[in-house]
Amino acid sequence: PLVAILRGQGVRHVIRDLRAPLVAIRSLADYLQNQLDIELLHWPDTGVLCFRVVPTAVSEEKLDALQRQLYDRLMSSGKRSISMTRLGGKQVLRIVVVSPHKTYDDLRETINELRRIAGQITT
Repeated sequence: PLVAILRGQGVRHVIRDLRAPLVAIRSLADYLQNQLDIELLHWPDTGVLCFRVVPTAVSEEKLDALQRQLYDRLMSSGKRSISMTRLGGKQVLRIVVVSPHKTYDDLRETINELRRIAGQITT
């Protein structure tokens, strides 16, 4: 199968597709590192980014619960898909990108949807 893919698509196309998820997730991290309502937990070396939504109106003690609510509501909407994990003792949201067809704009839409939901929860 690999030989057929390389012959059909060419090495450059395959390399571009393999790099696309990392480019998208790093572009998102670049954007998020300057956002006051987002806490990045690491710099992405792969197509995985862990972060927390941290509205100023929510105390540190309630942030873990907020992440769970954001996850539950986003997943129940069926619009986007994220996952959760614990990192550094904190409940965090996680975006995983493996498809070369997911773009920075797609990822920004996920963040915007999380912000919209957070606004509903915290007001």
